[in-house]
Amino acid sequence: MKEEKYELNWYAISMVGILFIAFICLFAHGIYGYMTYKPNPNETQEGFQKTIEYIGFDKKKHKCIVVNTAQHNWVLVEKQ
Repeated sequence: MKEEKYELNWYAISMVGILFIAFICLFAHGIYGYMTYKPNPNETQEGFQKTIEYIGFDKKKHKCIVVNTAQHNWVLVEKQ
């Protein structure tokens, strides 16, 4: 019997190699960015502020100021 010679697809091998190297570089860049990140303490971050009026347990109207720090995350700033 005659043996068939199998040819390698060098184009596919080179594309897989390039994608592998790109993935490794992006991973290393992400790790480096995470390790060297230093937030600027003087930089103000934008947030949304609301004044909420509510009726308390003493049946009187009260006001409080809340700030939205993240999605679905509100922090009480001042209660009047």
